[in-house]
Amino acid sequence: MNFHVMTLFPDMVKNGLMTSIIGRAVENNYITVNTYDIRDYTTDKHRKVDDYPYGGGAGMLMQAQPVFDCAQAVKERIGHEARVIFMTPQGRTFNQRIAEELAKEEDLVFLCGHYEGIDERVLEEIVTDEISIGDYVLTGGEMAAMIVIDAVSRLVPGVLSNEDSGVIESFSGNLLEYPQYSRPEVWMGKSVPEVLLSGNHKEIEKWRLETAKERTLRKRPDLYKKYERECEIIKYLNSEKAINADMTEAIRLNRLRIIYDSNDVIALIDTGKTKISLYAKDDKGIGEFYDFAKENGFIGVPVLLRGMDAGPLLDKGYKLTGEFKEVAYTRGVPIGTKEVTDEVTDNIRSEINDLLLSGELPIKLVPFGDVETLAVYEKLQFRISKKSLYFCEPLC
Repeated sequence: MNFHVMTLFPDMVKNGLMTSIIGRAVENNYITVNTYDIRDYTTDKHRKVDDYPYGGGAGMLMQAQPVFDCAQAVKERIGHEARVIFMTPQGRTFNQRIAEELAKEEDLVFLCGHYEGIDERVLEEIVTDEISIGDYVLTGGEMAAMIVIDAVSRLVPGVLSNEDSGVIESFSGNLLEYPQYSRPEVWMGKSVPEVLLSGNHKEIEKWRLETAKERTLRKRPDLYKKYERECEIIKYLNSEKAINADMTEAIRLNRLRIIYDSNDVIALIDTGKTKISLYAKDDKGIGEFYDFAKENGFIGVPVLLRGMDAGPLLDKGYKLTGEFKEVAYTRGVPIGTKEVTDEVTDNIRSEINDLLLSGELPIKLVPFGDVETLAVYEKLQFRISKKSLYFCEPLC
């Protein structure tokens, strides 16, 4: 992954990021951090990039042209359009879900303001995202950009020595991280909890969940409320496990975000905002979802519908582009070779076992008419949904 930082203080960014884990990630080519001095793109012989704001006011304002020319140079170097993030208190507040969304990009460009800000005209021209790290003001955007780069970098494969560390962290799944202990077993009269010394991994996981819940309730009751609602939604979805296994698993792995829920409909969206997973039981639920999507800018996102037929959604201006069956392997034990009779089955078996080792539930969507593939999954003892799932795209 490649980070590009437009700034008046490139050394500040380099010195802040070229140490510890992020520095090693750069050395090992898991990420790159490129800085661009906006002063290099001014036509002023004194390398001046700021001027007084029209209408008066305190301080100086960064001018549009140097910023624009710098952005153009970055674009030429990248060779394609990339998201340009302006660090500003006016942006959406940065969190782990945004970090996961940004980690899917190949290139990210950061624009760091200084002084009293940047000419609005160039912001309108080049910026795609505005992000804030909190409701306070810094002297510049460099520190804020480094915080975002650090959080996103940790999610890039290879950056962390333990792949699980990027997922099992504070704010994943709306629970704070459980307490951690290292040697010695007793320090200043305080002992490591006995369960962590027991070697019983099932009991250890149970203890970690309970302590994470207790800690979240005590320190962040706002997050705990989200966790409780998430649990209620999973329970609701499990009323039809055969068609909702992908949704509950994605919630567990923090891959889908809940955007709407009621007694009649549940809507989740992926971090890239490329697909909405929708569970609805009747026309009322479809109506609720459509009104929500229209009011909140989701009307152009394709929908994977389950729980009912696609007719009511098609009446709202969508077109049906695919019908699927959901297959899920719920046995939890690796598949042996005795069930394998051909290369296709063996490839599926290997993929299933790899997912099991990583802690994921193997789930697939198979086209409704692909009888041969469905037969293979049935042979491997997958649970196959009786109801269909419908992929619908907006006509507009």
